[in-house]
Amino acid sequence: MGPHAHGGRLVWGLAAAVAGGLLPIAPGSDGGGSIRIPAAFCGLVGHKATRGLVPNPHETFETIGISVVGPLARSVPDAAALLDTLCGFPEGAGLLAACRQAPPRLRVAVTVESSIIAAHPDVQAAVGQVARARLAGPPRGRGPAAGGQRGGFLPIFRCLVANTPVLAPRYCSPHALAARRGPEGGQGHRVAGAR
Repeated sequence: MGPHAHGGRLVWGLAAAVAGGLLPIAPGSDGGGSIRIPAAFCGLVGHKATRGLVPNPHETFETIGISVVGPLARSVPDAAALLDTLCGFPEGAGLLAACRQAPPRLRVAVTVESSIIAAHPDVQAAVGQVARARLAGPPRGRGPAAGGQRGGFLPIFRCLVANTPVLAPRYCSPHALAARRGPEGGQGHRVAGAR
């Protein structure tokens, strides 16, 4: 599975560069998984920060407020250090400092149930195996099923795309549209105002 089949296409290159050691860390933006999905595929730490935590240079064009800036890194401390920098936290007062403290005793619940999509039995077995290994025994409780609906998420992205201004009108020119169709003159989409 590659970037052609999943979200996060703009961050895939950054994730590959971090995973391959070309970059130690990289910032990305995430609305529906654009940091988290490539991070998962590349074995990295990817974090979608809380909205408003990190200044977002894209908010002028992101009309519905679901996209945020966050880190891609090879470790949690590296991701925390980048997030501290992006947020402007003073050294020793942010998330990296919290990473250096022992966590309190955790209560963990695990679920593979979702109203959006059914988990494959192999995925269910793998999640159970990892949970038992990491928790040194079976989970103490069963978490609630993940909520949400695919049908509710897609209109949000459609609205986002429909309300994003065209930054470079040259991309809407008839010449640019013909170039995008290719030499065979395949089907393209008519852009309002293009003749």
